[in-house]
Order: sequence, then structure tokens, then C-alpha cells
Amino acid sequence: MKPRASVLRVLALAACVAVLAAGTPPTRAAHDDAAAVTERAELAKNSPNNPQFVRDVDNPARNEPFQAIANAAFAAGVTSMAVDAAAVPAGKLLVIEHVSAFVSLPFGSGQTAAGVVQLLSSAGSAKVQHAIVLTAQGQEFGFDNSTASQPIRIYASTGDHLRLVVNRSDGAGAAQIALGATGYFLPN
Repeated sequence: MKPRASVLRVLALAACVAVLAAGTPPTRAAHDDAAAVTERAELAKNSPNNPQFVRDVDNPARNEPFQAIANAAFAAGVTSMAVDAAAVPAGKLLVIEHVSAFVSLPFGSGQTAAGVVQLLSSAGSAKVQHAIVLTAQGQEFGFDNSTASQPIRIYASTGDHLRLVVNRSDGAGAAQIALGATGYFLPN
């Protein structure tokens, strides 16, 4: 009787293990295998005969580049001067990422200057204004020179344009200003 009881116990134990194994949720490895099969199926859809197009919309290098430079001269007696970059063309959005400025004041005059970059609407009203930091660069060619170069983020719509405004502390003598801007156009 003992051998029969042992065989019955082994069969009962095997049946219990089988029932428990059938009710056990899948393991992490099984889940990963299923995900890999799904991923391979998705990759199979992208083939030379059936390409899946992807667009890198966040990369500025994929967009139409923008660069502008504008210059102007202060006449003697003038303390404020503005120089404008071209207006944004129809159907475009301009993202300006960097501006630079160059200001030349009369040599030894002791004049100081302050600069702002403005975004003007097509109607001429200021939409936004950012101060730029002018840093003295020394004397050259009869002028005291200052420059600014700074990253910035300005969004300009069709018809808007960028303007550099420089104010100097005294109107004595002639002076010069220049504006540089870079960025890119997006379709609007």
C-alpha cells in the first residue's frame, strides 16, 4: 500500500504544480519578449519599399536660416538712433536666436551708450523690448567702441521687424551703430 500511496501523492503534487503554474502571471522576461516582437514588427513596416517618413521639427538646422545686418550713423547733436532689419516675409515666422551690436562714439568724449533690441509690429508699435549689454572695447580709428553679443529668443510674425535703438549721453560729434541678428524662419 505504501508504493501506491507514494504514486498518488506524486500525481497529486504534479497536478497542484500544474494548476499553480497555469494561474501564474507572465514573467518580466515573457513581457520583454512580447515587446521585442512588437518592436520588430513595427520596424519591419519601415523598409526601402515602404518608408515611414520622420521629420526633425525641433532642429533649427532643418529650417530656413536668417541673417541680417543693418548700419546707421548719428549726426552731431543727435542722442538717439535706431536701425532696422528687414521685415518678416509673408507666410513666415522668424525665430531670432542671437543679436549683436557695435557702437562707435567720439574718441575721448566720455559719452556712454545704452542699447535695446525691439520687435516692432507691421504698424510700428513695439511688441517686445530687450536691453542688451554694451561692453567697452577700447579706442580705434578715432572712436570709443562698445559691443554687445548675446543669445536671445524673439518670435516675429509676418510684417514684424527687428530694431536696434541706441541712446548716447551726449550729442557731441558723429557716431555709428550696427546691428547683427541670426535665427531661422519657420512656415507660418
